[in-house]
Amino acid sequence: MAKVKRKISKKVRLSLILAAVLLVAVGIVLWIVLAPPATTMTPLEDDKPSTEDKVESSAPKTVPLPESKFVSSGKHGGFSYDLYEDYAAITSADSTVTDAEVPDKIEDKPVMEIGDNAFSSCTLLESVKLPDTLRRIGEACFYGCGHLEEISLPDSLHEIDSYAFANCKSLQKVDLSDGVEIIGAYAFDETKFLLDATDEFVIVGNGILIAYKGEGGSLTLPSDVKKIASLSLCETITSLYVPNGVTEIGDWALAGCSNIASISIPASVTRIGEAAFSGCSMLTGVRLGDGVTEVGARAFSFCDNLTDVNYPKSVKSIGDEQFANTTTIQKIHVAPGSAAEKYFLESEYKPFIVAETE
Repeated sequence: MAKVKRKISKKVRLSLILAAVLLVAVGIVLWIVLAPPATTMTPLEDDKPSTEDKVESSAPKTVPLPESKFVSSGKHGGFSYDLYEDYAAITSADSTVTDAEVPDKIEDKPVMEIGDNAFSSCTLLESVKLPDTLRRIGEACFYGCGHLEEISLPDSLHEIDSYAFANCKSLQKVDLSDGVEIIGAYAFDETKFLLDATDEFVIVGNGILIAYKGEGGSLTLPSDVKKIASLSLCETITSLYVPNGVTEIGDWALAGCSNIASISIPASVTRIGEAAFSGCSMLTGVRLGDGVTEVGARAFSFCDNLTDVNYPKSVKSIGDEQFANTTTIQKIHVAPGSAAEKYFLESEYKPFIVAETE
């Protein structure tokens, strides 16, 4: 028996297609209405962005020594001290001491400072324990303590002043927190700690460059440098590029860099320290970055070939004797009405002022 082929009309086919589409659409609507609300995917606790993740540096934050009114002086064990309303400061130690332990409190005030030259006469000192309250170590504080081999500096420490450990020839181990924000010039000069360092750039504390040990020539500082405390052994450097992010060129930082002929200073630098460029005898011109607010005394002293310096409008404070023993100055570029213009108008350098248009 022959099979009969049934032909579906075009009209019926169209109706079936429309019905199928309608069924799919209804199904989608029902799924949207009846399905449970979608769970928003959240990162695991460890993956959540935090405020700390946004901070550029993980260095612990330290606090500078507070301004405080002097109260009295006294003796405590083998130490002399000054007492302030908010803290106590060690001013000197018994010169015969070999093992010293600095107290954390004197007269119920936290010991926050060991002052200038406090241990400099302690030539027999072999060890010292510092309190967790300490915020500042003064200038030349441990200068010349030749038997001191190691020191652990507390996390609370904010500042180490110039020459603090200089000439401590046996000092080879320094436990130094990343929270230290200020290190003065030559703080570790003539120590084994610095002499034995093998890194091209010796960076300590919170991004503080304290020495350079490379081959010189045209030099670009690494991006993790935030402050320049010293470029000792810098006589071989011919040009210097300071990257954006550096905020300070400290006191005497480039002093004696006698072959640097050019230097680039970014807008991130806010302070040029005392005698920062002293003895840079190959410099002929310097343009300070547009963020500089302070230029220390004698900043360009003994610069034998310096003819041009540009002080931006941002400069608010200028130290005395900017060009001491520099006799080649021809042009001092300043912004009209700026603090720099006022300063130099009242100085012997008035004839060299060039007021720039803004």
